[in-house]
Amino acid sequence: MTKVVLHLARNIVSTLLEQEFGQDQHVLNKTAVIIVQRIRQMPKFLSWAMVFLTMVFEWSGFILSGKRFSSKTLSEQNEQIERWRDSRLSVCRDVVQFYEKMTVFIYCSLMDSPVTDRQRSGPT
Repeated sequence: MTKVVLHLARNIVSTLLEQEFGQDQHVLNKTAVIIVQRIRQMPKFLSWAMVFLTMVFEWSGFILSGKRFSSKTLSEQNEQIERWRDSRLSVCRDVVQFYEKMTVFIYCSLMDSPVTDRQRSGPT
């Protein structure tokens, strides 16, 4: 699941935040780990639902185009996210919104963190 979340986060950052913040692989990895941790900390009925919906998202790409979401190129991933964002099913739209909001919030928080700044600049 972390791999799917990492690819989602990378795509969301490249689409929504790259001009302002750039893309920091360390921060992206940490963002994905934090999102997965938050999902696992949810009450079980919500956690299981999010894991299930994330796996449905991952494999829906395979059903529609022969490739899972995490195996697609960035532009193909963008297309899949757009399909889900524009879906008639509210649950599909809600999954994309959840990941967009969590990714933006966590990524921006980490980019503004003094700890992240020290990690990026290395030891002094």
